[in-house]
Amino acid sequence: MFGRKFYCVAALFIVAAGPATSASAQQAAKFSPVKLTAEQVNTVQRGVRKSLKDPESARFGGFAAAAESPNAITVCGVVNAKNSYGGYTGNQPFIGLLFGKSYLVGKIGGSQQEAAVVITMCRQRGMDVR
Repeated sequence: MFGRKFYCVAALFIVAAGPATSASAQQAAKFSPVKLTAEQVNTVQRGVRKSLKDPESARFGGFAAAAESPNAITVCGVVNAKNSYGGYTGNQPFIGLLFGKSYLVGKIGGSQQEAAVVITMCRQRGMDVR
């Protein structure tokens, strides 16, 4: 089940990113900023927590959201949570898609390189989170 969701989310991000030759500014122009409701924020937090080793330890920073269509909202944000050793990892960026009452995490930064990829994906959609 998880694998299927991951591939669906990954495919949506690839399609949304457009051709590799597109400029970030052109890609960002396709996305409209969205102000999340309290219910949507809770949905995002629940979705991110499901992806963590210690869901109860999650401490969220800011969120940014943008929509290319009314049916799917890309949400970026930062989360600090405990790893398997029991220590907090520091703020890690994340990106995913909000579909109604479901949020599917695309990626949560882990290494410096993974965090850079997530930040780049968010910026391509007109969102800046750190």
